[in-house]
Amino acid sequence: MKVMFIKPPSILPENWKGIYSITLPLGICYLGSMIKSDHEVVALDALIEGWKKVNEFTTPKGRKAKILGLSFDEIEYRIEKESPDIVGITSLSVDAQSAYRVAEIAKIVNPNTNVVMGGSHATCAPNLVLGNPSIDYVVMGEGEYTIVEFLKALEDKKDMSKVKGIAWKKGNSIVINERRPLIAELDKLPFPDRSIFPVEEYFKVSKYMQGTWQTPKRALSIITSRGCPHNCQFCSVYNVTGKIWRPRSPENVVDEIEMLCDKYNVKRIVFEDDNLTLNRERFFKICSLIKERKLDFDWNTPNGIRADSLDEELIKKMIDAGCYELTLSVESGSQRVLDDVIQKRLNLEKAIEGVKLCKKLGVKKVSCYFVYGNMEETKEEIQKTVNLVRKFRDMEVFCYCFIALPYYNSRLYNMSKEKGYLLAEDGEDLEIGVLNGKALIKTPEFTPEDIYSFQKQLGREEIKASVQIATHNLPNFLRLLALHPKEVIKYGLSLVVK
Repeated sequence: MKVMFIKPPSILPENWKGIYSITLPLGICYLGSMIKSDHEVVALDALIEGWKKVNEFTTPKGRKAKILGLSFDEIEYRIEKESPDIVGITSLSVDAQSAYRVAEIAKIVNPNTNVVMGGSHATCAPNLVLGNPSIDYVVMGEGEYTIVEFLKALEDKKDMSKVKGIAWKKGNSIVINERRPLIAELDKLPFPDRSIFPVEEYFKVSKYMQGTWQTPKRALSIITSRGCPHNCQFCSVYNVTGKIWRPRSPENVVDEIEMLCDKYNVKRIVFEDDNLTLNRERFFKICSLIKERKLDFDWNTPNGIRADSLDEELIKKMIDAGCYELTLSVESGSQRVLDDVIQKRLNLEKAIEGVKLCKKLGVKKVSCYFVYGNMEETKEEIQKTVNLVRKFRDMEVFCYCFIALPYYNSRLYNMSKEKGYLLAEDGEDLEIGVLNGKALIKTPEFTPEDIYSFQKQLGREEIKASVQIATHNLPNFLRLLALHPKEVIKYGLSLVVK
């Protein structure tokens, strides 16, 4: 059978500034590796192939929006050209309406095409996804072994109720099959087949991106472990990769890195793990192997690592192995919020010490994540987060502050919906609200207006602090100038002149 994987165009937020991060879809690459010996595999990343194109898009509820990537007409042409038996679509919840449109196009091209959706959105909301008439199946969670069994069952016309890890339609009913056990031995998976995508295009575009991915270097991502044993209120990733942390061996990880350096001349590795340093000894060994093999690249950690997991010896080892940026997940300036609300169980004092150590020991760029507006958090506790952000910014630490958003099947979503605090209906209203970073929760402790007040305060200070740091780095300064011209001129011109 011929399987066509599609990453749909991205729906752009209302405040889009003309800069976007585009990353190679690693999940699809893993699936491609699993089935390429038995099936013909083609892939279309509508975002990378049309990264200069902005098109108008009207949602089913009549919202006017813009999408970045190939137009739906161009996608229709590509599906017609490939004539696949299976169309597999991956999507985040914020791009769900775009993904549904791609599914509809696949059915228009050939009503007999089997349309499958996977990824975080489909896993977290399978009933909602299968409510779309153009989608036949959902792959839930880790899809590597599920897709092999699913395609075999489809080819042999076998009973789909026996395939663990899928949801499907049986007449007018939606059937949610038993979840497949988590993959225990990740070393047994083949390396993701990145060649199904135009890899060189990602290198070309990276210099125009924002944040972590903005680099003139040849950068690719890697995942060295899966699963998260923590219980953060705002996170829904456990739906996909579970709460059991499963690492790849250091040798297996560095084998893949070495392959990327040899095959693609990669000069930057982006570790996308959610818990890269959960086992200190394992990551210490990874750093040692990088040095032993004399691999020439630098690396960063955009998903964030626990700030209380660092010590002086480990940080020095990281720097020696090429670390140029560490992004640390601090989340809150209140220990009670960390323990009882978010339930991250992060030691705040150790986290602050970890940030200081990174600066002291010479990590080139230190960044921190913060999330505010969690359920049961008070305005006074949010103010503690603001105060800690100010303290870090005085230390020239980049601080990224986000409103807590109710992603499907996160604890925040489930709790706020149960208590009647959620201000958006499931489907398009919630997805577009999350896309635009709206405060979608109202509790006895705070209103959306309170949250926007904190956001405005933090946003003004972020621009000023970022300009002060970025004046040491011309590319970063120019990026900020493009994003916030008035603010940068106001805060930055005198600094540049000096």
